[in-house]
Amino acid sequence: MLAKRRGPPAIVTNLIHDGIKYERDGMNRVVATKVGGEIVGNRILWNIPIYAITYDPHLERDVQDVWINSLSINASENCLVVKTERDGVYHVDLLTQTISAIKLFTSRRR
Repeated sequence: MLAKRRGPPAIVTNLIHDGIKYERDGMNRVVATKVGGEIVGNRILWNIPIYAITYDPHLERDVQDVWINSLSINASENCLVVKTERDGVYHVDLLTQTISAIKLFTSRRR
């Protein structure tokens, strides 16, 4: 029986909120960039890992990867909502960059 091949990660739309652009950077990182005009330019404010992945050395690494698949803003809680392809949900406080795990991602692909 052939192993299931992993498709490419989902395309994540960058978002801009209050002059700051948030985008996925790699598999599990988010970068926030202050968006300026031509004179000011863009300036990275932070680039942080949202969650850690523990790899099993007996399994192929790529099938254990967990990609961010959406970013949104929760204005009432002043946080960036990060969702993963394995149903994880994380909140990043926009002022402190503190990360709260709302729902941890599942360990195995379904």
